Amino acid sequence: MKILIFTDLHDGIREIESILRSSDADLVCSLGDISNRQDRALARDLLDMIDYYIPGNIDGPEILSVMEPKNFHYRILRIGDVDIFGFGYSNPTPFGTYGEMSETEIQKHLSKIRLRRDTIFLTHAPPYGILDRVQGVGSVGSKAIREFVERNRDKIIMHVFGHIHEEIGSVDIHHNLKPAYMGGYAVIKDREIRLY
Repeated sequence: MKILIFTDLHDGIREIESILRSSDADLVCSLGDISNRQDRALARDLLDMIDYYIPGNIDGPEILSVMEPKNFHYRILRIGDVDIFGFGYSNPTPFGTYGEMSETEIQKHLSKIRLRRDTIFLTHAPPYGILDRVQGVGSVGSKAIREFVERNRDKIIMHVFGHIHEEIGSVDIHHNLKPAYMGGYAVIKDREIRLY
């Protein structure tokens, strides 16, 4: 099973469109933040190129309504010998964007999830303290997401996310993708991930 994942398109579809159209991936997943302008036409174009989507913090009702058929926020997909759990949106930001949830709300939702086998955890927001630093601010990730990963460390084999563009890379099971508007994406194959 080959899975292509990208995040934070921010209207930059040209930067990744050729990669998506020429991909031989079995599944293509978007981790949100599709359009700063809430461009429904861009979302419709993207809909034909992906299999699954979780919302980012800037994805408002215009984007969500178009992407609904592919939305797997708060759902677990059973794919081969692994599960993929998608959890979109973000913890609060200074920008007051549409898709923000309080830490209490995130924790409440995640506390209801029971992972049953090896799981790839896809989120928009990073866990607190891991690949989440913003210059002059510090760590801005979600404490509830970090607690969920720590509580389920025996099941989560990989955690892939975006949202924070300043600290790209990998630490242990955590992988913060380069934004798609800069040509970034990742490929998971045979339980290994490669970031581009």
